[in-house]
Amino acid sequence: MALHRILHRLSVGQKMLTFTGLFLVVIVFILAMASYVLEQQRALNTVSERVGTLSERVLYLDEVLTGSTRMAAVTGDTDWLDRYDSHAVRMDDALDELVALAPQDVAAAFEASTGAANDALLELEADAFRAIDQGDLDAAREIVFGSAYEARKTELDQGTETFLSGIEADVADRRDTLESLAYGTLAVGIGALALALLLAYGVARSITSPLAEAVAYTRRVADGDLTVDAGSAARDEVGQLLNGMGRMTRGLRETVQLISESAEQVASAAEELSVTAGRSSEGARQQSTEVSQVATAMNEMSSTVQEVARSTQEASDAASDASGRGDEARTALAASSTGMETLAGEVEQAAGVIHDLEQRAERIGQVLIVIRNISEQTNLLALNAAIEAARAGDHGRGFAVVADEVRKLASNTQQSIGEIEEIIEEFQAGTQSAVEVMNNGQESAGRNVGEARNAVAALDAIMAGVTHISDTSNQIATALEEQSSTAEEINRNITTIEQLASETSTAVDEAASASQDLSRLSVRLGEAVARFRL
Repeated sequence: MALHRILHRLSVGQKMLTFTGLFLVVIVFILAMASYVLEQQRALNTVSERVGTLSERVLYLDEVLTGSTRMAAVTGDTDWLDRYDSHAVRMDDALDELVALAPQDVAAAFEASTGAANDALLELEADAFRAIDQGDLDAAREIVFGSAYEARKTELDQGTETFLSGIEADVADRRDTLESLAYGTLAVGIGALALALLLAYGVARSITSPLAEAVAYTRRVADGDLTVDAGSAARDEVGQLLNGMGRMTRGLRETVQLISESAEQVASAAEELSVTAGRSSEGARQQSTEVSQVATAMNEMSSTVQEVARSTQEASDAASDASGRGDEARTALAASSTGMETLAGEVEQAAGVIHDLEQRAERIGQVLIVIRNISEQTNLLALNAAIEAARAGDHGRGFAVVADEVRKLASNTQQSIGEIEEIIEEFQAGTQSAVEVMNNGQESAGRNVGEARNAVAALDAIMAGVTHISDTSNQIATALEEQSSTAEEINRNITTIEQLASETSTAVDEAASASQDLSRLSVRLGEAVARFRL
């Protein structure tokens, strides 16, 4: 039960990872232990083989050393001593390697038990070697064949055998330990595999059992039974699936209920829509007819607007032409007014000059009057002189001549003054006439200048009116063009509306057909919903 509760808290992925991880740990543990045991077994076999080889070598070398020593004592040949020396080195190497391979306590016991015997045996052999060197073979034979040598040799051989037996016993113990370890590893592996199988069974049950429940649940839902409900306390994906399916069923139950209610409403609405679509179709056809009439009227209005726009444009062009000619007339009139103003000024100046001439003529007349008075007095003086010359006689003859000349000169002067007076009178008369003419011309020029100015002002007002007419005509033409464009746009829109009205009529007919189809579908939908048990 505890395992079941634990598995329910885990997701499917976590369950699979847990199972896979445990299985991998078991496999890795078994493989590691097997590898370790095999490695130790190989090492132990190597040691065992090496110990056997070294044991045989030690026993062999021990016999060789003993034989060489005794043969040297018997024959006296030093070659046997050389053979002893070479094999003694091999003997020491073999024993050192055995000591290194042996357990520490076995090696220590071997050194403790054979150390004294070995030293004593080496000392006896040294004595024998000296005797041989000295040629005393009897002494050498007595040593190597004596009881002391045999006793030390036996003691050393027994220690060596004990040492070799200890090594073999240690190898056997280590082999037993490895065998026990192998069996223990096997037992642990079997237990771990059993645990893994148990976990696998639990994982499978935690997955397949809810899945079976989900399959049974989905079958009931597929059969139309929406009264069932699903749920799970498990936190894994299958539990989430069951909870999700429960929510889905509740939502589906609500949806089917809503669909059932909506199907009834749709059936009712479809009938109303069918009736409304019939009325809309009739209205759309009537609208299409009226829009077609409006389109015809808009075409006629567009043509009329275009004609008025062309006429207004022609009026605008005529007003523009009149404005141009008015500008030319105004320019000429303005130039004429300027010339008249100049002429009036010149006439006024001429009148001033003539008036000045008149005043000068009057002054000349006054001077002539003075000259005339002087001439008359001169004539009187000449007469008096002539009278006095006549009274003087011959003495006054020369003075008489002079007086006569002076009188003649005075007479000529008076005659000339008379002529000059006539000329001056004529000049004054002409001057007065000229002054009157100039005054009249000045007044006429003034009036003409005023009238020219009034004409220019009137022409400016006319030009302003013509310009205003031209601008207004242009504005009207522009407005009519815009109105024509707008009318064309309205005409296009009306055409579009007419098409839309036709399409609307077709769509309404299709909607009526669709409403009938919708009514049939609502009936079928109600039949489909009826198979569900809510």
